[in-house]
Amino acid sequence: MKKIITAIGSVLFAVFLTACNDDDSAGSGNSGDQVAFDITRLTPTSHFYGTAAYTENARGIQLIGDTLLTVFSRDNNQAINFRMQTAGDITSAVYHSHFSADEFLGSTEQTANGHGIYLRTTDLRKMWIFNRTEVWEFDLADAGDLSSAAYSGYLDVAGEVERGHGIYFNPDGTRLYIDDRGGATVHQYDLAAPWSISETVSHISLDISARHDAVRAVVFDPDGSRMFLLDTERRELQAYGLSVAWDLSSAVYRNEYSLYLSNPRGFCWSRDGKRAYVMNTDNGRVFEYAVGE
Repeated sequence: MKKIITAIGSVLFAVFLTACNDDDSAGSGNSGDQVAFDITRLTPTSHFYGTAAYTENARGIQLIGDTLLTVFSRDNNQAINFRMQTAGDITSAVYHSHFSADEFLGSTEQTANGHGIYLRTTDLRKMWIFNRTEVWEFDLADAGDLSSAAYSGYLDVAGEVERGHGIYFNPDGTRLYIDDRGGATVHQYDLAAPWSISETVSHISLDISARHDAVRAVVFDPDGSRMFLLDTERRELQAYGLSVAWDLSSAVYRNEYSLYLSNPRGFCWSRDGKRAYVMNTDNGRVFEYAVGE
């Protein structure tokens, strides 16, 4: 399945990366837009992308720059990138690259397969993979090419996390967020150095037990004023407002949106917050939702 990137493909990807960086630097411009990133306005579209030819029991997803879709395949422990040939069109996605995490996941006493994944959006040169209580960090020699990943760090959070699923970073890489299905909480870790999970300096957690049965994804809007969780038992997306950006201690529950899918397991937004995507594990399809005016 491994694919060699041609010289032409590398040039095209470099063009994409430049556009991605430009868009991310302006991402906070959505902070005043009450329509974008509003789950109460979501409507299913007819668009989806099937990953089943490459994935087995697909879980966490991330959309970067409206062009690169990252999926973690739980049963074969593979991180897989798909590139949209038409920006913003999920139906135009094609396989780009992959990385097998078999060497790492299950190498310690925690034998769980992987669930969560996160790529640094500014340069696509760092990646993190999460099972239930452990995070592995990787450096990518070639931006966005998962096959070029090399191990660079490790964090064990078993002391606080019972059974997690998804991970997320704030924009400057100083905070790591982990959802915890077993503990019915979301965890926030301050890192000793940006984008390095080797050492944490503080930890707080948000109790979500009143609203959640099985949390399996944690995502934020670009300015950190809203957090979104996927509850896979209730089959809901749920939104929290943060009065202090990126600070879980200020989070307050806002609203929810029902998903009529058989087995939702991953969630992410487009960079402008006008489209949302949900992985339905039963058929490996990533379904698109549009935010209405």
